[in-house]
Amino acid sequence: MKKSKIYLWIQAALVAAIVIMLSVSAIRIYSEGSERKKEDALAQIYTRDIAAEALAPVIPLAAVSLCMTAGGLLLGIRDENEKKPVKSVKNTPVKADDAKKVKTVRIVLLSAAGLFIILGLFNGSANDVLVKAINICTECIGLG
Repeated sequence: MKKSKIYLWIQAALVAAIVIMLSVSAIRIYSEGSERKKEDALAQIYTRDIAAEALAPVIPLAAVSLCMTAGGLLLGIRDENEKKPVKSVKNTPVKADDAKKVKTVRIVLLSAAGLFIILGLFNGSANDVLVKAINICTECIGLG
């Protein structure tokens, strides 16, 4: 395996790790905030301190990834398949299995979106958004 290929795999693994760590941090912030909301209805779920605490473990990994990206650019490391033309998909018939997979993915994504909307409503986030929207509108118009 070429060194450039190994480099690209390491970079991809770093990015995947960053995505996973950010997702876990977001879920942790939300769950801890929900618990605080149950105890005190006026408690904030997201604050700068909470976000900084959750992002602290991700920052070193992101810095390493950024340095690797800069190093790869300076060394000229590229993917071998980068210059290959993409096949035209205009006249390609869609297989029944592919259509079924696309439909399944759409249903899963729509269900996840609906679930997150419902969780936000139960969490009281809709009221927070409404208050912020009212504040923004009154400040811009000058009614406040």
